[in-house]
Amino acid sequence: MKKSSSFSPQKFDLQKTLFVSDLDGTLLGKGAVFPEGLHLPERINALTERGIRLTYATARTIQTVKDILAGITFTAPVALMNGVLIRDMIRGEYLSAEFISAHSALSILEKMEEMNIYPFIYTLRNDELSTSHTSAINPYMRNFMEERIKKYNKPFTLLPKLSDGVNGDNSVIYIVMMDTKERLAQLHGIVEADPSLKCAFYKDSYEPDIWYLEIFSASASKGAAVRRMKEFTGAENLVVFGDNTNDLPMFEESDFSCAVENAADEVKKQANLVIENAEMGGVVNFLEKAK
Repeated sequence: MKKSSSFSPQKFDLQKTLFVSDLDGTLLGKGAVFPEGLHLPERINALTERGIRLTYATARTIQTVKDILAGITFTAPVALMNGVLIRDMIRGEYLSAEFISAHSALSILEKMEEMNIYPFIYTLRNDELSTSHTSAINPYMRNFMEERIKKYNKPFTLLPKLSDGVNGDNSVIYIVMMDTKERLAQLHGIVEADPSLKCAFYKDSYEPDIWYLEIFSASASKGAAVRRMKEFTGAENLVVFGDNTNDLPMFEESDFSCAVENAADEVKKQANLVIENAEMGGVVNFLEKAK
């Protein structure tokens, strides 16, 4: 439910406020890059010099985030994979990680095989993040994989079968698939019935015919992550920016929430304020006006 807040964007105490932005479709424009001609990385660093603490909460992994945000100064931890991981970008280490139990991971992977749905499996072992899959991934996911290999040199491991990605330990942190909404809807219902799991089910920010179903521990979400990030930094106020339904959990945790104009209608309805769209640099424009 949208909060009624007396917190005014004209009265931010910059020293006591943490600003958290989603990336794709919110801070980033089409093609998952900063819009051309707006000089957003330089402007973000200028905001940091003014004392504004801006950080990020994304569904992306460290392999792509470190390239996308190269050259940007970090003053607070970053939430990755919808809040499953929180990482100190300066020290290069994870501050927290939420795991799916081996039992739950094997159970949901077995159901996927029965439905001929084949995901990417993300594991964290000894602080090293790995992504694995079988040869049966669909064309949407193959395009996703090939783009990340080409653009970010991200490694993927081919498995003979899905259960090989679990290896009997509790190292699985994330299971994700891309397909049509209709293909994923039944699996979405199965995951929601498992109290040990949580999922994000939403439309792609750039390709409206593609939907994501992301599965993770019930203790993880963007909302839980921004709450921890607020504690890590000692901030008193939390202001967030988003565009998609997986951003709503952090809207609930915030003192003030902003949706970009290109956001999903449901997200705009829940926001305290709608700002300029991602292609116009709405987040940075808003922050530059903060007093």
